[in-house]
Amino acid sequence: MNSNKPFGFHSRVKSFGFAIQGIATFFKTQHNAWIHAAAAVIVIVFGIILNVNNTEWCLLIISIAMVMLTEMLNTSVEFLTDLISPGL
Repeated sequence: MNSNKPFGFHSRVKSFGFAIQGIATFFKTQHNAWIHAAAAVIVIVFGIILNVNNTEWCLLIISIAMVMLTEMLNTSVEFLTDLISPGL
C-alpha cells in the first residue's frame, strides 16, 4: 500500500466518508450499539443533573468513548471472522 502520491484533500474526504459509513453500519447491524448509546445518553443526562465538574466530564467522555470504541473493534473482528470463516 505504499504509494508515492501525497494524501490530498479528496482522499481525506473519501476517508471520512468510509469512516462515517463504518459507524452507520455499526449502528445498523449491532443491537448492543443502541444499548451502549442509550446508556451514554443516560450518563450524560445524569451528569447534567448532578452538575459534575470538568474533570469528571472528561473521565465520563473518555469512558463512553472507550466503551463505544471497544464495541466497534469487537464488531470489526466479528465481521472479519465471518468473512474468513463463513461456515462457522
